[in-house]
Amino acid sequence: MNNNFKIVSALLLAFSVLILASCKKDDMETLSTVSNCDTTNVTFSQTIQPLLNTHCNSCHSGNFPSAGVALDNYQAVKAVASSGVLLGTIRHENGYSPMPKNSTKLNDCDIRKVEIWIQNGSLEN
Repeated sequence: MNNNFKIVSALLLAFSVLILASCKKDDMETLSTVSNCDTTNVTFSQTIQPLLNTHCNSCHSGNFPSAGVALDNYQAVKAVASSGVLLGTIRHENGYSPMPKNSTKLNDCDIRKVEIWIQNGSLEN
């Protein structure tokens, strides 16, 4: 082997190690979660409503939903989704009240499902 090949190989190895070492554990978990996320056939009744029932409807349902925001029926959810408020709150974006309140952010897979449902026109089925 010539010296140039050894130098290039050593540099490539060092570069690879640096790239891998720069990934934080959280980033790797996020990548893993999103890559294992089944986002095929995202529908309101089968995907979004169960997610909202689990994370939101203890506060955002009934006769007096928190902040006047009901998330227990399709029309109400579609209105909040169309305005951008639903994604802003679950993504914890600046200018929006982070939801679920006093809790951790929804996982990346659940957020991705909501994004896809909205991108697909907030279809009811």
